[in-house]
Amino acid sequence: MNFNRSLLNLLVGMCKGVHGLPKDLNELGYRDKYIEYRFSNSEHETVVPDLIVASEQTGHTILFEWKSGCNTDEHQLRRYSKVQERDLREIAFLNNKETVKHDVAIAGKEKCKDRIRIGIERGAYSYPIILISPSRMYLSLNTFCVSELNERLTAGIQIILDESPQYFVPFDRESELWEVAEAILPKVLDLLNKRSRFIPCSDIAKETFPCWDIVSDSYRSDLKKKILRVMKEAADNELSEYFSYKKPDGHILREAAWQILVNPADQTPDRRFIVWKKIQGAHAELIKSLKTGERQGILDFPSND
Repeated sequence: MNFNRSLLNLLVGMCKGVHGLPKDLNELGYRDKYIEYRFSNSEHETVVPDLIVASEQTGHTILFEWKSGCNTDEHQLRRYSKVQERDLREIAFLNNKETVKHDVAIAGKEKCKDRIRIGIERGAYSYPIILISPSRMYLSLNTFCVSELNERLTAGIQIILDESPQYFVPFDRESELWEVAEAILPKVLDLLNKRSRFIPCSDIAKETFPCWDIVSDSYRSDLKKKILRVMKEAADNELSEYFSYKKPDGHILREAAWQILVNPADQTPDRRFIVWKKIQGAHAELIKSLKTGERQGILDFPSND
């Protein structure tokens, strides 16, 4: 399982107070704000935290940076050290109540604790290190500005990372195309019930990602490219009877979309079930072909897609 995506889903879910997840972040008022939001520090250098959460209750913002491997980036750590509360307000657009203080938290796998620690200690940074084991998330080095957070994380928060909800960010830049197809095609079928002539790429993205509104523009662009690849592949092959790929025309279509050729929702009741089953079967065949690598050619799209 993808560590980065699993951790992102876990923390977003904890901020939202999702049933079955630890309530610690939610109870302290933390809310998910941005995923991979790019902004400048006080020296006009770029930082891109994996996740930003903030709490008016504690007056505190956390910039999360996680490591799926064991190494830290010296230049990246230095750039984070130059982030000030003023940058969070004026450039990242967080409010005054959330940015009285802030921390940069480095999160990584428990097995990498020694290597992660070396980079922090070598640079004499005070960044809290949060380690993730299969069953626990805990504070390993340094402390946060918020004592309540330190108390909870020092004791450790019980989690099962591999069983955390994955639906907030169901796929990412590293996901295989078959994973993308598994995530988006059921949502496309849901969109058919709206009986529109076209399904724009943005509608698929918003339907698939419950937290699409906090995803950065650059990350959205990368995710849309994956959606485009899978949907065009589907429209050119297994689902060609049902969808046709349409390029943006700047008038009716502002972005890439798929014209609906046959919609189960428009069929007579006796025919509707048959069409649904055929589409589901075609979906399964698409995933199979992507999984086995039968068709993995790179698809090119116009730059304005």
